[in-house]
Amino acid sequence: MDTLLTILFCGPEHDAVVSRTTCGRHADLRKAYSRSVLAPTERLLVMEHDPTIRERVVTLLKRAGFRVDEAGTALEAQPAVASKVDLVLAGLEIPDVDGVDFIRKFVKSSSAIPVIVLARRSDGSRVIAAIRSGARGCLFVDDLRDRLLPAVKEALAGGRPMSRGLGPMLMEHVRQSGRHSSHERQAAKPLTEREK
Repeated sequence: MDTLLTILFCGPEHDAVVSRTTCGRHADLRKAYSRSVLAPTERLLVMEHDPTIRERVVTLLKRAGFRVDEAGTALEAQPAVASKVDLVLAGLEIPDVDGVDFIRKFVKSSSAIPVIVLARRSDGSRVIAAIRSGARGCLFVDDLRDRLLPAVKEALAGGRPMSRGLGPMLMEHVRQSGRHSSHERQAAKPLTEREK
């Protein structure tokens, strides 16, 4: 990347050896370019009651260059929620409000802002409830080191990031919720005469 920046700001006349060294010309422009174009500018809110998990998430995000607000309760999160954030990472066990209710209300008022649930693998039914309430994805806390940054980027790009193991949980939920016969639910309308 440094070679590319040197060529961009110092011109293609520099050979490979010179471009790998610090070019004295335009050093300030290179630094400004690196900060503004290469580093993320999004502001994220991490709302997690467990300080160890919250600190791990915040540290990983700040190392990646994100601006991060953190909160352990919904009350602490209010200033960040009231101002503009680009993404929310929310735990389900918030002391002063139910995590699923927080997600439902937040998504209702700010539907364009993605919410990623931070959950434990044992939170199965609550994860399903959070997704039904509008969460765009879910990360298990034991998957943060490998999946946090790709999941944040995916959600900011409009995707629906999931931790490994969430797919089977969702499939089981769909399977369990579909146990009624199609005659009971009228899953498909009968064909009309014209369609036959």
